[in-house]
Amino acid sequence: MNEILAFIMAAAISFWGSLQLGPVNVCVIQTALSQGKRQALIVATGGALPEIFYASLAVWGANIIEQYPIILNLFGWLVITLLLGLGIYYFFKPYQEKMIKPSAGAGFMKGFMLAIFNPQLFPFWLAVLVYIKGYVDFRNGSLISPYVTFVIGTCVGAWLLLFLFTKLAISYKEKLTKILRSNLNKIVGSLFIILALIELIRKILSLV
Repeated sequence: MNEILAFIMAAAISFWGSLQLGPVNVCVIQTALSQGKRQALIVATGGALPEIFYASLAVWGANIIEQYPIILNLFGWLVITLLLGLGIYYFFKPYQEKMIKPSAGAGFMKGFMLAIFNPQLFPFWLAVLVYIKGYVDFRNGSLISPYVTFVIGTCVGAWLLLFLFTKLAISYKEKLTKILRSNLNKIVGSLFIILALIELIRKILSLV
């Protein structure tokens, strides 16, 4: 059960966290519009795989932190601050037009290279993993380690979001443009703020 919960939580956070318009999202959308669904999904696959690498690093980092209860407690408060800061940043961040023209050879490596050099992924997944540890017992898995399903979930969630962008880009170009201009940053920001508040309440209750 823990492995399933770890997968679902990782996939859901990865999906919502990927809503903000980064280079990979923009490249997938523009590839879908210019070269079609198949090529866009190839870019999406390359763009989602680095999540596995950085999430695995986060697992390693979290296991080290867990050996030191004081550091783990301090990092828990840092996670709240980070999530709240990200939430406020994205909620008030204005929409900016990003132009990344997909080349004729845009494909798997294009998406992979755009994502692998994202310095935000490691600290983000480290913070998320410490957050999820408050709800999932990673030491107990029925068939497979919850750490494995967590890592897989980060990739699946990101890919599903890119798949959705691909479908919307092809079917609803004008509507997608309106959504991107008004709502996405606020949606992402609100999610992070909600997660921060939930963790803050949990921390306060643990002190009572």
